[in-house]
This record gives sequence, structure tokens and C-alpha cells, in this order.
Amino acid sequence: MNLKLQTQNFKSQKGNINFIRLLFAVTGLLAFCHVVGLFIGEYAWQWERLFGLDGESNIPTWFSSLLLASCAFVSFRCYEAAEKRDRWIWFLATAGFLFLSCDEVAMLHETVGSIFKKKFVTSESVLANAPTIWPVAVSPLIALGMLWFGVFIPKAMRNSKEALKLVMMGFALYLFATVGLELLEDFIQGDSLSWAREANTLFEESLEMIGAIMILKGLLIQWKVLMSAETPEVTSRFDDENQRLNPCQA
Repeated sequence: MNLKLQTQNFKSQKGNINFIRLLFAVTGLLAFCHVVGLFIGEYAWQWERLFGLDGESNIPTWFSSLLLASCAFVSFRCYEAAEKRDRWIWFLATAGFLFLSCDEVAMLHETVGSIFKKKFVTSESVLANAPTIWPVAVSPLIALGMLWFGVFIPKAMRNSKEALKLVMMGFALYLFATVGLELLEDFIQGDSLSWAREANTLFEESLEMIGAIMILKGLLIQWKVLMSAETPEVTSRFDDENQRLNPCQA
């Protein structure tokens, strides 16, 4: 039985590694397609519409959304396998990743930014001409999310340093790309700096995807750790569920 379990774990680990490699490959391919679109966009505008990293409701957008949805799914599996005291952390993590996944497509943060600018920013304000306003509008939520993530995620992942390192590095990279590099673009103005804006967009969207993949990889490792821990509480819960779904098996 131990040999069979080890074989299953090896196959599962190998499958996860191949899956992560595939996601990195897709990210690289999308970045390449974006660069190609910069050169052929005026001749084949549909290409740029489909593969532009700064576009909306296109292939890169949906890929990013699926990455975050995958993070939510694995977080929920961690919630199922976690100790009772940690489940609330995994529940909120699942909800957070689901929200980010929806926001990637629905652009909710842009809507909040537009409402904030209309209601609270006057024509004399320094923010009146700022192209990117949403980080200011949701800055309290960003700060709260960073604080919660930095305090409670390490507690929920205390039994796997490798997984925690990947998740924290991925989160930092994702935050740097989505907030930091997007704000940086506001300072890259003028026709002479158009190449710099395009480079910033390429790095911003690519690093956002890479950060999400790193988080997903860390979560997959953590899920495996939780499943292999076989604490009495976890084992009993999964045995009861298995018996409910397969009543004929003794």
C-alpha cells in the first residue's frame, strides 16, 4: 500500500510540474503574440484585439482570469483538507481569488475608480488629470488585503516553507505588476516614450500572470502537504465523505 501511495504521489507531483510548465509556456506565448501585434497591428487589427496584453475581454484577459480561478479552486481544496482553526483563512483566500478572477474580466476596479473620480475628485485636485485613479480609490482595501495576507497566510501555511515562499513571492510580484507598474505608466507620457509604455505594458501583464502561476504552484504544494498530513480530523472527514459517496465499499 505504501509503495502504491508513493507511486500515486510521484505521478501527481510530476503532473503538477508539467501543468505549471505549460502555464509558463502559455504566458510566454501570449507575450510573444503581443509583441508580434505591435508590428502587424495596423495590417491585422484583429490580431492585436485578440492578443493585446493591454486589451479587454481577449485571450490574455481570460487566461489571467482562469489562473486566478484556479488559485481559488485549489484554495478551496486546501480549505477542505485544513485543520478546523485554519479553514476560515482558506475560505477568505478562496473568496479573494474568486473576486480577482471576476475583476480581471469585469474590470470592477476601473468602475470603482471612475465613480471615485466623479464623486470625490475636483477639477483643482492633483488627481484630476491622473490617467490611473483606481489604486487611490481602493487603497484602503489594498492595504487591508496586504496586511491580512501577510499575517494569516503564513499561519495557514506554517507546515510548508516551500509553498509559503512561492505564494508570498507570487503575491508580491502580482501586486507589484497590477498596482506599481500600472501607476508607473502614468509617468511615461509623450510620443517619444511610446516604446517605454509598450515595454511597461508587456512587463506589467506578463509579471501579473507569472505571479498568479507562482501562487498556484505554491497552493498545489500546500494542498499536497495537507492531504499527506493525515491528521485524525482530516482523515476522518475524508473517510466519511468517501463512505457517503461509495456506500457499497466497506
